[in-house]
Amino acid sequence: MTVAWEATLSAEMSPVDRLHAFLDFYAGMVKEHPFMTVLVEDLDLMRSFGEKTEEIRVSQIGGPLDQLLRDGVAAGQFRPLDPRAALWVVFGLLDTVYLLMPKVMNAPGPLDDPVLAEETKQFIVRGLGAVGAADERG
Repeated sequence: MTVAWEATLSAEMSPVDRLHAFLDFYAGMVKEHPFMTVLVEDLDLMRSFGEKTEEIRVSQIGGPLDQLLRDGVAAGQFRPLDPRAALWVVFGLLDTVYLLMPKVMNAPGPLDDPVLAEETKQFIVRGLGAVGAADERG
């Protein structure tokens, strides 16, 4: 899925635009694949997944995010940051807000609440220190 998604991106897209596209891709993946919720809820399964995290992160799941973070810093579109740390923070926030909190709070999450979805996106974009007009979509 990640490879197919990356193929849809234009070479002219800025890192900020790619970040917005990645956040939309994540939401779509979570909505279309309930396994994501099971993975996050089952600690034993998550630990097993974690044993392969570095291999999987680089090759499939986090690779595009890692690269766009690096590109954004290099282009001056994101504040200076450690891409590996930012990757952990972004995925931790997304998994928590999209997958865990709706169950914990017994309330609609970003998949069912467009305002919450947009606020989550803007929180991440602004947290990375994105600059320019592309981060002012919301």
